[in-house]
Amino acid sequence: MSQTNIQRNEALRYGSVTLFIGDDFGSLINVGAIRNMSFEHKAENIEVAFDNVPAIKKFKNGNKASFVFDLAEIDLTTFAYTDAGLVVQTNIAGAPVNITNENAVLSGVLGKALQNKNGNGAVVTGIVVTDESGVTTYVLNQDYTVQIGADGYTRIARIEGGDIDDGDTVLVDYTYTPNASKKVTFYNGGTKTYKVARIVNVNNDGKEFRIDLENVTNIKPLTTPFQADDSDGIMVCSIELSGTVKEIVDEQSVS
Repeated sequence: MSQTNIQRNEALRYGSVTLFIGDDFGSLINVGAIRNMSFEHKAENIEVAFDNVPAIKKFKNGNKASFVFDLAEIDLTTFAYTDAGLVVQTNIAGAPVNITNENAVLSGVLGKALQNKNGNGAVVTGIVVTDESGVTTYVLNQDYTVQIGADGYTRIARIEGGDIDDGDTVLVDYTYTPNASKKVTFYNGGTKTYKVARIVNVNNDGKEFRIDLENVTNIKPLTTPFQADDSDGIMVCSIELSGTVKEIVDEQSVS
């Protein structure tokens, strides 16, 4: 026999989360696959005892919290965020690659990302934009603009009133330089650089449950255990992003 009934179905939480980290909440980067994510509130309870009256409960660090998880995508760039100030990630440039006649459909005035990007996140070089026949060459800042996205990809956008009509296909020539490798170096001493972090759970109705932390840094040692050659397991790195709660926003259970 059941002892009670579910009070609010919408308060039942399903599914995993997406984890983002960045310099601020306007430049968040998805860190990819993770395991065992948990949100841990770190407020400390203090009991003040008296001889002749009941003890009172106090607390400190009420806004302190952590995201604790296992990072499955071992990317040195991610470590440069989680442990900024301790580690420095450097890109080692490879050989430049020339791209000719890459198709791009320009709709509205929104940027269309090119298919390749510079390893250092800068705008690609040598951009030439022509019509689909290759006869007409368009003019930068008259017919189109060049932007850089938060993901490091160069984007081409038509200018309203220019010679590129809405929905036109253009051909783009450019040169990009991929990374040949990355490397990380460690400082012997210094101060950690704080970042921000966000986890988002989205239910079947598209509603979010979101937790934002600020002033975060990883407080666990970077430990990456290698797996046996015949193992089906992958390397993971345990991370604890310790910081303070900015806000928790719930669109899923609002009644």
